[in-house]
Amino acid sequence: MTPPDKTPSVILKIRLLHKELYTIGHKLSKRDKLGIHASVEKCCLELFSMVIAAAFTHRQDKNKIVLLKTARVRCEMLANLMRTEHELGIIAEETYLHISSQMVGIGKDLNGWITYQTQKKS
Repeated sequence: MTPPDKTPSVILKIRLLHKELYTIGHKLSKRDKLGIHASVEKCCLELFSMVIAAAFTHRQDKNKIVLLKTARVRCEMLANLMRTEHELGIIAEETYLHISSQMVGIGKDLNGWITYQTQKKS
């Protein structure tokens, strides 16, 4: 397995998102931190690992598309969990808006990567 020519920017974006989510967790009550926010962090880490695995998967491997599509679903799950945290009053509105804008950027990058991979195979 050879490393990719260039690390995709989406990996950096997800790492920065996780850093913020982790920091938010310190400010939450124990109930929220061990409840829904634990699911948020786990989902973010799963997304992170899928994207890294896709980056190191060979271009011709069919699993790369599967990983990227699964990562796209995980990204939507994370966005919905964050929306739920906001609706429950666990995180502030400005925090939610900032994280949502990051999630939109990550989603666009993932969709662009998927499009690039599928066009290349055609």
